[in-house]
Amino acid sequence: MPKRTHTTTAIPPSTALTDEDVDARMTPEQRADSEALLQGLADGTVVSIMTPAEYDRQVAIARATWVGRDNGTAAPSTKASKRVSIRLPMADLRCLQARAAAQGIPYQTLLKSVVQQYLTGQLVPKGSA
Repeated sequence: MPKRTHTTTAIPPSTALTDEDVDARMTPEQRADSEALLQGLADGTVVSIMTPAEYDRQVAIARATWVGRDNGTAAPSTKASKRVSIRLPMADLRCLQARAAAQGIPYQTLLKSVVQQYLTGQLVPKGSA
């Protein structure tokens, strides 16, 4: 199997990272946390306790602030935010993109929503809610 490389506008192609490079930079604790969260999402032991009304509100916000494909403009955000860059294993990214596509939202928006739910206590292990 050929090695896949990760390229972004921030990393020149000559310094593109492979899956192995990304994995090598994760600490054992980060890898364990990532794997536990993904496994929990996959097997249903980690679930969202977001209400349908809150979900609809989040989707409406996401759609209103999503950069339009036609002209590249976006609705102004009501909250201050900062652009961040993270590295994810390719398998995690593909899973995230598939779930976001199924919901009809950009994967970055889904990731932001998961982080917000976790930080506000709305994303908890199943059975602890």
